[in-house]
Amino acid sequence: MRILFAPLAAVSHYFHMVPLAWACRAAGHEVRVASQPAITDVITRSGLTSVPLNEAAQPGDREWLKLDMDALAALPPQERLARLRDIRTRQFVAMADAISDDLSAFARSWQPDLVVADPLNLAGPLASEPLGVPLIHHLWGPDVARHLGYPGLGLPLEMWPDELVRLYERFGLKIHEEYVAHTVDPCPDSLQSAKVPNRIPVRYVPYNGSGPVPGWLRGPAERPRVCVSWGYVHTAAAGGQGSRLPDVVAALAGFDVEIVVTVAKADREVLGDLPGDVRVVEELPLQLLLPTCAAVVHHGGGGTMFTAAVYGVPQVVVVPDAIASALLTGPLADSNAGVCLNPDESVDGIKNAIGTVLTDTAQEGVRRLQQEILSTPTPADVVARLERMAR
Repeated sequence: MRILFAPLAAVSHYFHMVPLAWACRAAGHEVRVASQPAITDVITRSGLTSVPLNEAAQPGDREWLKLDMDALAALPPQERLARLRDIRTRQFVAMADAISDDLSAFARSWQPDLVVADPLNLAGPLASEPLGVPLIHHLWGPDVARHLGYPGLGLPLEMWPDELVRLYERFGLKIHEEYVAHTVDPCPDSLQSAKVPNRIPVRYVPYNGSGPVPGWLRGPAERPRVCVSWGYVHTAAAGGQGSRLPDVVAALAGFDVEIVVTVAKADREVLGDLPGDVRVVEELPLQLLLPTCAAVVHHGGGGTMFTAAVYGVPQVVVVPDAIASALLTGPLADSNAGVCLNPDESVDGIKNAIGTVLTDTAQEGVRRLQQEILSTPTPADVVARLERMAR
């Protein structure tokens, strides 16, 4: 069987697809990963075969993330959500248009039996519909896109942007509210905020990139180790402005702990100066670090949240904005597996939350969420279901 993966050109979204793609390869199937050149190296380092699309354009992979969050925050809640959806939809349509010709041509040539796409990759139907093969969505966390309402995810056709309608019609597609046959979902049931149709639960297997284990990480920590992770997406979106990371480090200063701050290499310069006893590491995969940690403080990204849950690490989430608070981290707080704080939480408030998760009071919910994830079907189990779909 030939399986074409079509991620969004964003590292944090792609990482969630990797374990299923590995499982497909291990089962003997052919796998190709088609995306923009911005993540070609990331795909290759994950051990999979990349198909770069629209190599001539090579847009910056973070331009689509940049939003004026202050202006959005000033709007009433419903207007804010609608405005966010409209802005992002235009960006996703532009991304789909940029890869449409190359993706469609490769699909016609390679003839996949299945297409597995990010729900926000609006070019996904262009690879599946003309060939009559199933389109499978692969989520990266709580289904925020379906909650907000995006094309192809139940959004009424009259609300679709004209640019996307014209793009689909150019490739002979009939416009539908939904194109997806099933949705592979690594988000635990208790954290999923949306009703996902034809959902296929899959165990979240931590993959946050590849790299060697550094010497300092090979032995036990001398003090409780706390990871501070600000992720790729929100650092890029903020351009380093208004980051709460200095406040988090200040809150941790009152504890007898080892502080490890993880950043992408491209983001290191926007973090500024940090105290000398803070270890800053670049491009260190979280699946190597978090098993050694007593707690993690982060921005609410799905990769960090789920990786911490798999390893039973209590979490403090300082959400970047009210939208993330409602849709991404609210269920985590409800599960008692972490403490979720508002964007404007004080340093003292962050300190109190860290103190909470470093005690036994936070452990019961953490263990319950960990067991929920470990009891979910593995990617290998899901491959068997994909095989039946293609027959």
